[in-house]
Amino acid sequence: MMHRRNYGSWWSRSRRATATEWTQECDDAPPVSAAPLQEAELGAVGGLAAMSTPNIVAAFYQRIWNTGDIDAAAELLTKDFSFRGSLGVEMRGREPFKNYVRYVRQALGDYRCEILECIAEQDRAFAKMRFSGIHRRLFRGHEPTGKLVLWHGASLFRITDGVIAELWVLGDLAGLDAELTENARTHLKSGYPENSSPFRRLDMGVKDEMSEQVNDM
Repeated sequence: MMHRRNYGSWWSRSRRATATEWTQECDDAPPVSAAPLQEAELGAVGGLAAMSTPNIVAAFYQRIWNTGDIDAAAELLTKDFSFRGSLGVEMRGREPFKNYVRYVRQALGDYRCEILECIAEQDRAFAKMRFSGIHRRLFRGHEPTGKLVLWHGASLFRITDGVIAELWVLGDLAGLDAELTENARTHLKSGYPENSSPFRRLDMGVKDEMSEQVNDM
């Protein structure tokens, strides 16, 4: 039997990052820590209910992504957690995933993940998502503009023994890239020097290079 839950809205906001950009961001990342949320606090976020199989999804997004408590990965994810993010990067294990979280949260300030809707059945959960943040550092080959970016995605979870064993996310990268390009264009019009950085927007082949960097971590 399908259990369908509609989640309240919560503040939230995606061209691929270069391997150089990825490494630079992860190397520069300061320690990230935050106190774990209590169940009552989880219930206050976007109308989310107390913990259950779908709510492990809520805890995943709220604690790790929205709050920045990357150490919660030890509680919420299996050791060999398999992950494919909305930016197209694939990896296995908690540590590579934590580096990915650091990278995204540094590039996009006030980063938020919003669960628009979630459906769960047995060991699977499927969520319609919205991701957002303020573009503050190099992201997918684009220099920071200080502007809001947001994109949508679909997340498929596999739950084992109450923790997340696998997550596959498909993000609207075409929409994200169009938004980043438009933001860059209007930012240049306001006087931002076009050639101020050695980084350039790269083509789609960067995904494989970036994945190699992640898998080697």
